Amino acid sequence: EGSRWPGSQTSVEYHMRALDELVSVEPDDTLKAAAKKMNRAGVSGAPVIDASGALVGVLSRTDLLRRIARPTEASDHTERLRTIEQEEVASLMTATPVSISPEASMSEAANLMHDLSLNRLMVVDDNALVGLLSASDVVRTALCDEISEVSYDDDEDELD
Repeated sequence: EGSRWPGSQTSVEYHMRALDELVSVEPDDTLKAAAKKMNRAGVSGAPVIDASGALVGVLSRTDLLRRIARPTEASDHTERLRTIEQEEVASLMTATPVSISPEASMSEAANLMHDLSLNRLMVVDDNALVGLLSASDVVRTALCDEISEVSYDDDEDELD
């Protein structure tokens, strides 16, 4: 089912970023603090974890962009941005992030991402967040990792 590519039948668990490697934000963090944290880490999205450690949502760079670019009639754009900066992550996050099992295949994950136009999936086992799989992880597995037949990392200069 779905496309066959090197690594397509390997499990998500093998390719995901584990919980201890993830950048996460809290629901009461400001959008500015969350954006800075994600930017420093070089990630385009982060799980939102509450004080008890439960997954309560996901925040993406696209969510932030949509909030910033939302049309407004405000005349003072500096003040508008200050207001946005102080909004809480909970006000903008997707409260029901799409998840997948660590035992699912990479092909299943790729198809789910494609069908729902997602850039990341929360990896959940027994209702607990255990990791995150991004679109970059899928592409890396299919085209760049040791599992694939081609490595683009070795000879980047030759691609120019």
